[in-house]
Amino acid sequence: MIFWEAYATIWRVEDKGKYSSVNFSTSRKDRNEEGKYIFSNWSFVSFVSKANEKVRDLDKGARVLLKGTLDNESYINKDGEVAYRKTPKMTVYDLVLQEDGSRGNMDVPPKIVSSDEVDEDFPF
Repeated sequence: MIFWEAYATIWRVEDKGKYSSVNFSTSRKDRNEEGKYIFSNWSFVSFVSKANEKVRDLDKGARVLLKGTLDNESYINKDGEVAYRKTPKMTVYDLVLQEDGSRGNMDVPPKIVSSDEVDEDFPF
């Protein structure tokens, strides 16, 4: 499991009760072209715990700092065999609204957080 932090723009929120399914985008500066950005879109990401509570009140286009995990754990399939996900599972457990609309520091890559730096109220 990898812990990460990244700035993002929220585009769609679907309330599922204990979690929310969210679409958002992230971006970084294109080092080859001045003033250009490279965007990545993320769909059906699970927002849990604090992130689930906070994301429900956000408007489309809100800028946030996300804190989450990325994992690719195995599971038991319907035939009783160990199987692996085709795509990693991304989960967001907290977010901070960027009230000034700032993009954050786009020259800094997303932060990979060590398990020592994770808040004690981490939901997993």
